[in-house]
Amino acid sequence: MAEWRSDPETRTLERMTREGTGRSVAMAKLDADRQPVIVGVGEIKDRPSDPMQGLEPVALIEAALRHAEADAGARLLHQLDALDIVNVVSWRYADLPGLLSQRLGVKPSWQRHGEIGGQTPVQFIHEAAQRIARGESAVAAVCGAEASNTATWSRRSPKPPLLRPTAGCRRATATICTQWPAAMA
Repeated sequence: MAEWRSDPETRTLERMTREGTGRSVAMAKLDADRQPVIVGVGEIKDRPSDPMQGLEPVALIEAALRHAEADAGARLLHQLDALDIVNVVSWRYADLPGLLSQRLGVKPSWQRHGEIGGQTPVQFIHEAAQRIARGESAVAAVCGAEASNTATWSRRSPKPPLLRPTAGCRRATATICTQWPAAMA
């Protein structure tokens, strides 16, 4: 496996070989104040003894984002201007990004409830970093949740909850990205 060495002054990457350095590859030139960084992550696992007491995906995502904000050590959610949510399969929402934004008390200019795909979380983080680097976003969040286990219990219940098809969520994750050095300002 090749090793690479970066030179921040020339903004190049050099491939290290047994004979020394190999080819140089120019890195994208980024404004030092727009360097995207992940500043906080949060994860929630909701496994109540009674599956009917589980939280719905939007509540789990909100909690995961609040954990990510705490992990960042700075109040960032009120500055949220971009929100990407990985597709939630187990519970249908008419406008999940809008509902989550309302619960958080924010109005991000970029909102997306993405497609289904294993690459989607990484793709969304990559795209959030690109928007930050281009100056189109200052604080972005990428998050998602699923409720398949609790959805199964909900459908089997003799007294299903008012909201169908699920009444809870198993797991939610969130990542907050912003630019450096403004991240901790």
